[in-house]
Amino acid sequence: MSRLRFTELAAAPTAPSGSKGEVWLKDDQTVHLEDKNSVDHEFAFVGPTHMGAAESITIAVGVAAATGLSGNLVIDTAGGASSDALDKITGFATGDVVVVRAANDARSVVVTNGSFMRIGSDFTLNNAYDNIVLLNIGSDVFIQTGRNNNGA
Repeated sequence: MSRLRFTELAAAPTAPSGSKGEVWLKDDQTVHLEDKNSVDHEFAFVGPTHMGAAESITIAVGVAAATGLSGNLVIDTAGGASSDALDKITGFATGDVVVVRAANDARSVVVTNGSFMRIGSDFTLNNAYDNIVLLNIGSDVFIQTGRNNNGA
């Protein structure tokens, strides 16, 4: 399977041609797909479109301040404490999805149910295989879309 990168799309013609359908990137950075019936479909990608490399973050007073560049977060406790509460994640836009994992099997990250984490009940990440998947619904408020307790 071959993939076009955005740099390759940017070098593509600005208008579609041919009858099999084309994909191209317009100047406004929206992706267009013209299907075989010459119907133009426009797509705009907002936020991370893939998880990417893990971003390592240390909790500071209950908050994980992310860059928002990766939806793959590996969280560690403050000062190497054996356990720490994660009350809030910052740095993401509305609609972004993040996967949160613990950085160390010997330290537990407790994702706490509350104002910023609407997850039903607290969830402890106590090994590198546990994870929780969250959706940002706005104003740094996340809802849970899934959780996996995979050991320990």
